[in-house]
Amino acid sequence: MELTLQNKNTTTINSHFMSNENTHQQRVVSEKSELDEKLEKLNTFGRGEMFLTLPEAEQEPLIRQSNIMDDYSKVLAERIRAF
Repeated sequence: MELTLQNKNTTTINSHFMSNENTHQQRVVSEKSELDEKLEKLNTFGRGEMFLTLPEAEQEPLIRQSNIMDDYSKVLAERIRAF
């Protein structure tokens, strides 16, 4: 079983946005950035040799986690685009 990199949905935020928008919007942007960093680390692990040594019972939840994190990142990107 292979964990595939799912997150191709990166939203670029310019400095004007960060300095002039509401605090809750800044929190959403920060949350997406942190989530994307964690997702990239998880996906990097999932492409590595160590992942393949894990039993399938451990691999499957990591794959689901990656997919869910990717979906969550896409939702945050939608919210950011709506600002």
